[in-house]
Amino acid sequence: MVFEAERKRFSREDLAQLLGVCIIGAALRVYDVTGEPIWLDEASTIELVATRSLWEIAVDLPQSDPHPPLYYLFFDLWISAFGTSVAAVRSLSVLFSIGTLPIVYLLGRRLFSHRTGLIAVALLAVSRFHIIHAHEARMYAQLAFFGALSLYFFLVFSREQDNLTLAGYAVTTALMCFTHVYGLFVLAAQGIFWTVAFLFPNRTEFYPGFRRWVTAHATVAVLISPWIALLILRIFEGSATTWLTPPDLSRISRTFRWFISEQGESSGRTLLYVFGSLGLLSTIRIDWDRDNLLDRVSLRWSEFDRLLLLCLLIGVTIGVAFVLSHISTPIYYERYMTAASIGLFIIVARGIDNLVDLSWLPALLSLLLAMSLFSVPLYGYYTNDVREYWDTLTTDLDGERTGDDLVVVIDKYIIKPMNYYRGIEPADLKSSPEGYQAMQASTPPDEIIAQTEGYDRIFLVVDNTGREDEKTFVETLREDRTLTDQYNYNGPRVYVFEAD
Repeated sequence: MVFEAERKRFSREDLAQLLGVCIIGAALRVYDVTGEPIWLDEASTIELVATRSLWEIAVDLPQSDPHPPLYYLFFDLWISAFGTSVAAVRSLSVLFSIGTLPIVYLLGRRLFSHRTGLIAVALLAVSRFHIIHAHEARMYAQLAFFGALSLYFFLVFSREQDNLTLAGYAVTTALMCFTHVYGLFVLAAQGIFWTVAFLFPNRTEFYPGFRRWVTAHATVAVLISPWIALLILRIFEGSATTWLTPPDLSRISRTFRWFISEQGESSGRTLLYVFGSLGLLSTIRIDWDRDNLLDRVSLRWSEFDRLLLLCLLIGVTIGVAFVLSHISTPIYYERYMTAASIGLFIIVARGIDNLVDLSWLPALLSLLLAMSLFSVPLYGYYTNDVREYWDTLTTDLDGERTGDDLVVVIDKYIIKPMNYYRGIEPADLKSSPEGYQAMQASTPPDEIIAQTEGYDRIFLVVDNTGREDEKTFVETLREDRTLTDQYNYNGPRVYVFEAD
């Protein structure tokens, strides 16, 4: 009987293996969680929840912030209990990322086998992509957690179709959608899969029947309707703004490299080829007992539906985000795809597992190769600086400037991480301290001159400012001043101008 092995009680060996891998994954997520400074988005998250009540976060904030409110609600409760230190604000994401590990194992086990689940969670445990998002106070680790949980209940409900699993699927899917708008793409992938199953009911065992299908998605629709209504309203009002730009086709291959390593062009392509080859192995069966060479290789049609679900998870997320970014508001961003990336890990894990049918040696070598390829970018993450040095920048500025100097910050949001490292209260992170002047990137030259007149030195702080706007500020300030120094803090830049 299909999935009979899963329904049996877990053996002690199974649990010991899973526990061992999860401990390694948890250790990698806890290790060096405070190693990188707080960056812009994290500081903004702290300020957003610190200046609002739970009611305002749930009702008012979604009208101005592009993200649903669930993570902010959890985060507000979290920092109320544990404070706003670097370790405290990031530990919520650490817990969600650790919690995702056993769920991915259950997904791999329910779809394929214990080995596939174990290999998938081993790959996820050492994934730089997921560890990075475990180390930041944003909603991406939470999205992966609820995305994996939604997929698991989706599979369970497709088979067992009882009210308890229906409730589990509806609630976890709603939580996923209330975490990030990309949760809707996961829901869309599930809907497309059930549509295919409806058209070809004899091709899959993951179909609950038309009535149950409609009931499940109708329940989810009712639960997420407040957010959907607000999202539609914002789109039609034209209030959905973004700093992202429409992606080109080359961005798609870069997305897969991002899932695997976040490495540069050359090393990223190598990793992509290796993992792509392992993924293709999930679709074939090799039988060395056959005499004819061509007969030894055959497609695994019995697993087509399961691979289709995983491919839809990846393809719908990437495809819909790509298309919407060109016909509407640009929303394509790899960090939003943590839930979709889980499909890739399970597909690759199945490819490695299939090698076991051939021989333990190539399977073991493939797993070791995959793990070692993952460990290289992971080692780079722990040994190299990834985020901006807002802590060092703030310390240097405060130690250098005097009462006759002015710090010009292009765009107010830059103030937030700087104020965080000054120890200013979270609710006041966006306030401009004495001696600081925040200006818009589009400030005209005559206004720049007027607001900086009379100061001995000007410290110009820029980060994600457009190069043309940055050039305008620098050239304007150089009209009556001398550019004496220039510093780069792993992204943020500081220009020092002295009066002639």
